[in-house]
Amino acid sequence: MNDRKKAEINTNFKKWKEKYAKEWDYIYNNVIKDDQILTEHDFVEKLNSYLEDLKRYYKSENRKSSANKINLFRENELSANKLIDTLDDQLEAIDKLVKAKEPWNYMKNRIDNQILNIDTLRDDINQFKQLLEKELEKDRLDEKIKEIVNRIIRSAQEVIIRQTGVPNSPKINMIDLYRNYYFMKKANAFLKDVIREQKLSAINIGGYKIKVRITPYSSVSEFKKSHSVRSFANQFNRFYKTKDYIQFLKEYKDSVGIGSIQRDTLEKIFVNVEADLLTADDVPASGGQKIGFSLMLALDNAKDSQYVIVDEPEASLDNKFIKNNLISKLREVSKKSTVFVVTHNSTLGTLLNPNYLIVAKRKGKSYSYLSGDFKQNKISNETKEISSDEDFINAMEAGIDTYKEKGIIY
Repeated sequence: MNDRKKAEINTNFKKWKEKYAKEWDYIYNNVIKDDQILTEHDFVEKLNSYLEDLKRYYKSENRKSSANKINLFRENELSANKLIDTLDDQLEAIDKLVKAKEPWNYMKNRIDNQILNIDTLRDDINQFKQLLEKELEKDRLDEKIKEIVNRIIRSAQEVIIRQTGVPNSPKINMIDLYRNYYFMKKANAFLKDVIREQKLSAINIGGYKIKVRITPYSSVSEFKKSHSVRSFANQFNRFYKTKDYIQFLKEYKDSVGIGSIQRDTLEKIFVNVEADLLTADDVPASGGQKIGFSLMLALDNAKDSQYVIVDEPEASLDNKFIKNNLISKLREVSKKSTVFVVTHNSTLGTLLNPNYLIVAKRKGKSYSYLSGDFKQNKISNETKEISSDEDFINAMEAGIDTYKEKGIIY
């Protein structure tokens, strides 16, 4: 049963992760790998630090010195072209398209050459790729020139600072700063939306349901069952419980180390995945009902076997379950397999209405066996043939008198 529950958890959790793969990839790349996303605390801290630096700069006694008249001293560095990485990705995608065989062969077989010449289209795309490569080389050359100019500017500013004692004016890239803060807000909003109880699936097996669901961690002790981390109660209560999830992730990363967080385990930092066994009425299964489910699951797994032996399955099962679920499952399995059922339960033995009956008789330490068609009411072996009625009632009801007595009581 546990193996089946684990399989359902893995299958359905994988589907859930794939549904939001783009968002989880962004969080992993920018919080775990590069630490680019700013939390609200980081954003305010950087702004305050910049303002303090600005105050100190304008309080400088030498701020009116000749050094401030040098334009190079106040020169801003040239900004990098962030589109290069995007162009690289596009170029790689186009290159894969040009070199691929299947799509071009597919189109050749299905598109009339008079409507669209596939070879010409491929050549045009290849020429576009070459033009893009040339543009990319120009952009890379521009970036190298910018890098050299920026080094010259920084070197000149350092010389001026050493010679005059005037500090350089503090700088801040408000666009990048706010962009990172904005993406933090978006990422945290996404996490707030998905970190909630969600039903992923509910499959029916023999009158039972396996319900897979995602839940937020209810306590730090529950969180620590799945994650090896010490003394994390303060961070959990302060950030996870208040839904400041990006800050919580940063605290967790600082606690366990970046090497301990893999992309395929990122989602488990935020949610717990459980599989509940429920009855048909959506009530948690009792101990006996779990045994019944295990039996139904075993029969389901065995339905392609040549022979199936079921030894006294009535243990821990009530007669209602036997009548409504077990008997129909045994009949289902018997369509493809030869099923042997050993039982003393009258509900199972009688209502199963088997094709064949085998009776074991004990005399001292030895046993003899008789068998026959159940509907013919006869059993036999090599030496004799007798009616099966008495032996069947003895096995099911402890004799005809017991059967009659039970009838009176009923």
